[in-house]
Amino acid sequence: MNVTYKPLSRRKVIGLGASAAVAATAGGLVGYHILHRPRPRNVIFIIADALRPDRLGCYGRPRQNGIDISPNIDRLAQEGVLFDKCLAQSSWTLPSAASYMTSREPFVEGELYNEGFVTGRCRTIAEILRERGWATMAIIENPYLYIPGKSGERELVSVRGFESFRHGSPRLAPNPLYDEGIGQKEVFASFTNAQEATNSAIELLSRRVGRTRPFFMYLHYMDTHEPYNPPEAYKELASRAPAVGGMPDYMLYQAIRTEAKRRGDELLRAEDMPAFERASALYDAAISFLDEWVGTLVNFLKASGLWENTLIVFSSDHGEEFNEHGWIGHSKTLYEESISVPLIAAGRGVARGARVHSPVSMLDIAPTILDSCGIDEPGEMQGRALDLAGVETEPPLATISTLVRPDVPVPLYAKKYAVTHRLGRKLIRTDFLGERAGEPTKIELFDLTADHQEQSDVSSTERDDVEALASILNRHKEQAASTAAAPFTLDEEARRVLESLGYLH
Repeated sequence: MNVTYKPLSRRKVIGLGASAAVAATAGGLVGYHILHRPRPRNVIFIIADALRPDRLGCYGRPRQNGIDISPNIDRLAQEGVLFDKCLAQSSWTLPSAASYMTSREPFVEGELYNEGFVTGRCRTIAEILRERGWATMAIIENPYLYIPGKSGERELVSVRGFESFRHGSPRLAPNPLYDEGIGQKEVFASFTNAQEATNSAIELLSRRVGRTRPFFMYLHYMDTHEPYNPPEAYKELASRAPAVGGMPDYMLYQAIRTEAKRRGDELLRAEDMPAFERASALYDAAISFLDEWVGTLVNFLKASGLWENTLIVFSSDHGEEFNEHGWIGHSKTLYEESISVPLIAAGRGVARGARVHSPVSMLDIAPTILDSCGIDEPGEMQGRALDLAGVETEPPLATISTLVRPDVPVPLYAKKYAVTHRLGRKLIRTDFLGERAGEPTKIELFDLTADHQEQSDVSSTERDDVEALASILNRHKEQAASTAAAPFTLDEEARRVLESLGYLH
């Protein structure tokens, strides 16, 4: 379905009725079954942390020095369905994981870091499948999804419902810049990489060959997350940007962040460019390394006979900024580069070579998996089951993304909300809190059909659209307020891990 943008007058949007607006953004699940379409017995759900879709060939990325950096992921898209536009519900891992595991908004009105928790009545994909007899396995290499935290009786959604749960340990390395006031004495040099994670997955999957019990595997890679430090053999792909003298590759992001903090802002400057360009090149090298092991996993599935009965869903938890709005990384904004993610489905029951242009969100992942497996969709889910035959379906009226931006131990200073309308207008609202509570709310409006990079704020001239999208957001907040979770307190180990990840500074 190709849609053409028309201005969203207050009458047209709000005239749909408050109930219609809320139902379209957070309503019950809608299934799109294709009768007699073969169903998978098994599901492998892959998240490549912080992976931007526009860095993949299947999303239009040109060859780099004559080299395809993502041939295996591109081939997966060719063998299945690629969704052109998929939005995450936040721009950092914990709330996004809550969304894709439960198909619930990580919407909060409470205190620090409760984004990653959902109310007790919300179940994860793993819990639902396990109840129905599936074997459930997780290999998660993001330490934030298994760090200890004083969460009372709540659990992070990433670990709920799994019979088998594995994770590696991030590799620490000395910080040669510590004496200059940059970082801690030891920092993360890399996470457990795609080779080790894939080998762990293959070990578990090998035990499933020939068994009748279906399985669900959640595999969370970290190679494309900062510090972008792939194995040395892959760094040749980063040769377009030379190494920064006296600075290990794993220190680039920490150096940029520390210098910006000293300057009192979070904007890249000319002096940051050598480190920034090197980091961006290493990000591509990390994609290439990840891609090889995604290919290894697919080859194993095909050689073992598991492929014929397995659905693969490949996505990311959020995007990554590379100076589109003056910064590098994630968890600070809700611009497109931070919340756009790839979404590819392939394998059993999926059309080959299909491309869906209408927008979707990560809320749709859990209901799509359940629907594909023939499981009745739980009523608490807010997403919709996507048609893996590649048929265009009517998208929700709008997608809501949220971000609570903390500076620990300073209290929360802002909450951000993005409303992306299906016809291409996007509202970003920033509410300031704490010591900044007196600052006026910041409103931005962009026409994504003409300004995908979000460089031209038209909020001052398009007031009808601002009011219309603000109305959708306000209705959505009212509905979500009753499901806000209790506060989550971090212990010292959790703080240390998050500081090394770059979330606390």
